Amino acid sequence: MTFKQNIISTLGLSIIILLFNAFCPAGKIFATQTGYLEYDNINFNYKKVNRNQLLEEADFYFHKLEKTQNQAEKERYLQLAIGEYYTLTMMPPADIKSFIRLARLYDIADKGALAKSYFSKAMNINKNNADLNYYLGDYYFKRKEYHHALNHYKIAYNSGYSGQYNLNLKLGIIYEKLADLINAQKFYQISYNLNPQNKELQEKIHSINELNYDKTDYYNVIRE
Repeated sequence: MTFKQNIISTLGLSIIILLFNAFCPAGKIFATQTGYLEYDNINFNYKKVNRNQLLEEADFYFHKLEKTQNQAEKERYLQLAIGEYYTLTMMPPADIKSFIRLARLYDIADKGALAKSYFSKAMNINKNNADLNYYLGDYYFKRKEYHHALNHYKIAYNSGYSGQYNLNLKLGIIYEKLADLINAQKFYQISYNLNPQNKELQEKIHSINELNYDKTDYYNVIRE
């Protein structure tokens, strides 16, 4: 297949996704998720799609979604990215990045069940993947399921994320929520070392150092 044919094939797939999203009465995001039914009905051949080009487009929409502040643009890029990554998850060999990205996009779209489903599929590919465990930790952290979040964050931490500011900060928050002040202080301090401009974090560390929590309502208050 020539380069020109690859482009036409990829663009054709994108048009199918956009048209399906536009006219399906069940809702745009759900339409993208169930779009495989349409592809199966017309015997869509994924082998004709230029995988690298599709991944480049998917990443482009994903990064645009992260950067834009315009709500209409966010919705547009969200739809486009979901469509592209969904197609990538249907193409062998299995690419864990596409499953993770699709899970994150569904979480952004407030489709928690679909997000969890694709995180689970990514776990089947490589349960120790650092990116997967970090973002799965985020999934549980967002829902205040701190023990689950902690388990996945620990795996991410030991798999290359130990120098990541946001992870250390979230670990500090979780340990504080769980009333483990020794570990909370440890990870807050690491976070502060990585970002010494955060004065609120400096004050947090100081307050924990000064806290005589066995004579306060600390354990009840911090968990709220």
